[in-house]
Amino acid sequence: MVSTTCQVKSCGLSESFEVECGLIQSDPIAPLLFNIALQAITNRAGINQEGTVFTKMAQVLAYADVVVIIGRSLQSIRTAFEVMDVDAKRTDLHINEEKTKIMLLGKKPLDQRQSRLVMGPYNFEVVRSSTYLGSIINENQDEEEEVKSRIVAINRTYFSIVRLIKSRVSSTTKITLYKTLIRPVVTYGGETWTLSNKSIILADRFERVILRRILRPVCENDLGALCDSRLNTTN
Repeated sequence: MVSTTCQVKSCGLSESFEVECGLIQSDPIAPLLFNIALQAITNRAGINQEGTVFTKMAQVLAYADVVVIIGRSLQSIRTAFEVMDVDAKRTDLHINEEKTKIMLLGKKPLDQRQSRLVMGPYNFEVVRSSTYLGSIINENQDEEEEVKSRIVAINRTYFSIVRLIKSRVSSTTKITLYKTLIRPVVTYGGETWTLSNKSIILADRFERVILRRILRPVCENDLGALCDSRLNTTN
């Protein structure tokens, strides 16, 4: 963005002005500019953007400055990476070697594989799990680790508003807070999960713990329980 000229479109185009500084990482327009640059890179590199990895050797997923290359073989990943690296440098985008990780999926145990892999001038670490756009992906393709991390995040969210939860506001307001601030923490991206019974039980159990904290148990026949009518308000 530095040393470029721009115009503002509002009832016509404004006069051109020079950009003298770049964008900070949290700037809302930064992901859009990254996406435009990455689209140009993939087009110039001649990467096939149609279909999925099930119908071709390699697939590139990119959002802002996070790029994932999925391939059926290590060689197909290496080829796609080297092509993108060359075109990225033309746009003055560079690979962060420290943050770039490689995860191998296969029958061979990780302890029998290489701990690092060399691709051109780079030496990347091979890992068991990695985080992509806030979601944990591991070599076992097991969502249990992701569910546990979401539960930890829910705890942090709950205790950040615990004073409001324990206040005298109505139960309806507390349930609204639960639906808008707490529940989305665990359900974000959940459509892509393949959950085991263990993970489902773990998530359901923790949800009931949170609901007990919010609604508090009531006594029925000298036993503490949550009334069904109150639980139904959370659906």
